[in-house]
Amino acid sequence: MNNVQCVCNFREDDSFKSSDDFHNHKNFVLKSEIFTTIEVKTFFSANNIETWHKCNTCFKVWRLVKPDVPFRGDWSVVPEIEL
Repeated sequence: MNNVQCVCNFREDDSFKSSDDFHNHKNFVLKSEIFTTIEVKTFFSANNIETWHKCNTCFKVWRLVKPDVPFRGDWSVVPEIEL
């Protein structure tokens, strides 16, 4: 197995410090050529405020969940079982 880290794994924190942090990250993901937005198969939470983004290099699928206080949102790899 190749241990080289993909460019899609660029964020150190999997939650967001503020609403601005979330929106800046979301805008980057949507405007970058790193990801393609795909259909959500399994929602993380009942609020359904989430999008999925597939890396165009390694093909991992990332979940972007909007913060909903006190929950700080989420940016994490979707487990294969949910795909």
